[in-house]
Amino acid sequence: MVTALPVAALGSSRVAGRLAPRLAAGSGAGFLASGLVALAVLPSASPALVAAALGLCGAGLGLAVP
Repeated sequence: MVTALPVAALGSSRVAGRLAPRLAAGSGAGFLASGLVALAVLPSASPALVAAALGLCGAGLGLAVP
């Protein structure tokens, strides 16, 4: 389950190199914020929901942090 975060970060960091820096940082911040909100308001401790939220966080980190 926790593997979703680094896998998403590695995948999105490849995309970040093709985007303008401001677009990559802005979209990364949006994905990270979405993932954190999803983790905060989880209706239950479903592994699929947690993995999806961690995937959003990882994608955001991969885009925002070069």
